[in-house]
Amino acid sequence: MALKRAGIQSVIVEAHARRDGEVGSYFTVSPNGLDALAAVDALGIALAEGFATRRNVMRSANGGVLGDLPLGTPLADGTPALTMKRSRLTAALVDEAQRRGIKVDFGRRLTAVETTGSGVVAMFHDGTTEVA
Repeated sequence: MALKRAGIQSVIVEAHARRDGEVGSYFTVSPNGLDALAAVDALGIALAEGFATRRNVMRSANGGVLGDLPLGTPLADGTPALTMKRSRLTAALVDEAQRRGIKVDFGRRLTAVETTGSGVVAMFHDGTTEVA
């Protein structure tokens, strides 16, 4: 999305098939990551998917606290870190990229990259290439 904003045409290539957002586990996006999403006008996606998380407390099997970590200084508007299902955020960001006219290809696994005099060639398992 940042490349698109800068006027650079790009293609997102994902090795896996498109998923519905219901696989995997959760993760937390710290305020600096949220700030990066805001820079490409995608913070609203994380806000819609996540819930506020101010600390990360790790516990042992018997309930003892192993660690208690703050998750960064909230954004200027007070937004703290957000925890969400990783696959849901990915699906929503893919939808937004496509809405913005960014091509997304699924099921293409990168096998090699070759540097040329003017850039790079990415080679994929299906025999296709992308040149940059």
